[in-house]
Amino acid sequence: MTLILVGLLALGASCAEPVFLRPVPWLGDLVIAEQSLVLGSTGQVVEMSYHGEILRVLPFPAGQIQALALGPGFLAAGGWNLLRLWTWPAGEILLDILGFGTMIKDLAVADSLILAAGADGRVLAFSLSGEVLWSMRAHEGTVWGIAATSKLFATAGSDRAALWDLESKKEVHTFPGRTWEVDFSPDGFLLAGGAGKILKLWDTALGLSLLEIWAHESCTVAVAFSPDGRKVATGSLDQSAALWDAESGQLLERITGFPAIVRAVGFSPDGRLLAAGAEDGTIALLRLP
Repeated sequence: MTLILVGLLALGASCAEPVFLRPVPWLGDLVIAEQSLVLGSTGQVVEMSYHGEILRVLPFPAGQIQALALGPGFLAAGGWNLLRLWTWPAGEILLDILGFGTMIKDLAVADSLILAAGADGRVLAFSLSGEVLWSMRAHEGTVWGIAATSKLFATAGSDRAALWDLESKKEVHTFPGRTWEVDFSPDGFLLAGGAGKILKLWDTALGLSLLEIWAHESCTVAVAFSPDGRKVATGSLDQSAALWDAESGQLLERITGFPAIVRAVGFSPDGRLLAAGAEDGTIALLRLP
C-alpha cells in the first residue's frame, strides 16, 4: 500500500548549518569521491576538496558537461556527442567516445558497462574500451535520468519511469507519470524517483509503490540514496534540496538559499557529507550526524 506523506510539515533532528561555495560558474552534475567533490561544468571537470579548495581541473572539449559517473578506477563525463573517460584518481585521459549523435543527460555504471541516457530517447551502453555495445529506444522523448545495478537499470522520462532487465533489455516494471531522475538503494531493493513535486519509492521486485512524499514546491529533478540506504536526498526546480528518511518519509533537513535550480545531489562514500549543487555553480555542503 502506498503511504503518502506531506513532507513539508515535518522536520526531524537538525544537522549542522550548510556551507555554501561557488567554485564554478555553471554546474551540470556532481559526484563525490573518497576525498573530494567532482563537478561537471562548461568545458571542464573541477575537483574540489571537502573544504572548498580547488585541487585540479580536467578539460572537456565539448561544451557543457551534463552528467558524471565514478566507476572502479575511472571517471566518466558526458555531453553533446562526447563521452570522455579518465583514470581515477590519477586523472589521465583514458579515451574519448564520439559519434553517437545525441546529448548525454545522465550516466550510470553497471559492472563493466557505462549506460548513458540520451536526449533522443535512447539508452546507450558503452564498454570501457570505447565500443557502443548496444542502444535501445527507452522513451519517446528525452531520457532524463538513469540508474543501474548489476542486473537492472532504470530510466526516467516524460512519459514514465521504467525498470529494465540489464541482460535482456526487456521492461520489467512501468511506473506511469513524468519522472525526472531515478536512483537505486545500495542493495537494489528500492528505486527512488523524482516525479513532479513528489518523491516516490518503489519496490524493484514487484514494482509496488511503497512511499510518496510531497517533497518540493516544484519538480524534483535530482535524487540520491545515501550509502547505507536509509536516507534519500532530493533537489528541485524550487531552488532547494532536502534530506528524507527512506523508511518513514520524515523530512530530516531542508537546504534553502540557492540562487538557481538544484541540479544534483550526492553523498560522500562514508555517508557523512551531503552535497547539493545548483545550476549557477553554487554548492551546499552539509555535514551529517
